[in-house]
Formats: sequence, C-alpha cells, structure tokens
Amino acid sequence: MRLFVAIEIPEHVRQKLALWWTEASLYLPDNEWRDIPTQNWHVTLAFYGQVNGLDVDALAEELAACAAKTEPIGLEMQDFGAFPRAARPRVFWAGIGMVARVGMAADIASEKQVKDLKNLARCCRRAGHATLRKRTAKERPFRGHITLARTGDFATPLTAECWQALPDMPQLAWTATSLALFTSKLRPEGAQYRRVEEFTFEGR
Repeated sequence: MRLFVAIEIPEHVRQKLALWWTEASLYLPDNEWRDIPTQNWHVTLAFYGQVNGLDVDALAEELAACAAKTEPIGLEMQDFGAFPRAARPRVFWAGIGMVARVGMAADIASEKQVKDLKNLARCCRRAGHATLRKRTAKERPFRGHITLARTGDFATPLTAECWQALPDMPQLAWTATSLALFTSKLRPEGAQYRRVEEFTFEGR
C-alpha cells in the first residue's frame, strides 16, 4: 500500500481556507490548474510510498513513539506560494506557521515551535528509515504547507502582477494534537486517502 503521515486540518479551518482559495484561484491562468479536493488537504510530514503490509505495524509503532514525545503544536496559515518557483509553477500551496503558546513570548515561541514541527517531521522520516529501510520524501528540507492545486509541465509563469492581485491570506489558527497515517490510492479522478491510524501527541 502507498502510505504517508500527516497532520489533519480541522473543519473550521478547511472551510475558511476554501473560501479564500475560491477567490484566489480566479487570479491564476484559466484552465491550467487542477484543484485538490478540500477533503484531501493536510500537512504532510513524511511520504513513504509503497509499503509492504507486513511493515505497517512496525512503522506505526515508530510513529506512535514520535507522537508520544511531541507537545500539541499551535499552527496558523501565514503565506502562500508556488513550488518549485513562480516562473515554473507545479504546485500552489498555503504555508503553515506557528503561533505562540499561552505565557510564552512570541519570538521564543516561534523559534521553539518551528523547531518542534521540524523535529516531528524528522522523526516521522526516520521512522521510515528504521522500518522500511529507505529514504522518505527525497530528503527535501521540510516546509509545512497545504497543497491547494497542481498544474502541468508547461504552466504559465505566475507574474508579479498575479501575486499582487491575490487576496491576503486570512488569519486561521488551530492546535494540532495528533498525526495520522494514511493510505493513498491513485485514481484517474485523483488520489483517494484513507486514515489508517491516528497518534495523539502526549509530550509535556
């Protein structure tokens, strides 16, 4: 089965982000972008690819250990952009940042919680190294984001005028309290995801 691990998006954030994207997508070149269904929005921590069913339990145990030492993480939508770059876009994304915990100075919180999220992603990747004996996500530097749309190889570059016309990202925040392991099935109409198991953050 094809697996990845991710942080899920709560429904109230999903709905408000969908409203923003409905407006923002009007400023992208017509008929070039394919929206990702809102029910598929998530923050990927590690992608494992095809996994033998016999390895799933061992992977789940490693992911449970990652969650057990992770504190709940305050997250918020902060920016948007295109991968790999605006001149040759393939993916349009909404960026994930961190919000301060109660009683913690914002600058200290930002630094610590960015580290928390990166450490969680690193732990999830290492879970794949340990149990599947292969690298995950091509070892790209982690950047928390939600993929909103994809386009083909010859998409129109996104110009400065396009970026200036896009509406501001709304202030959307939530506290992530768990991660989840998903299966991904590729269909002609797009990928279909199913949650296999959820792991609650238990760090203090």
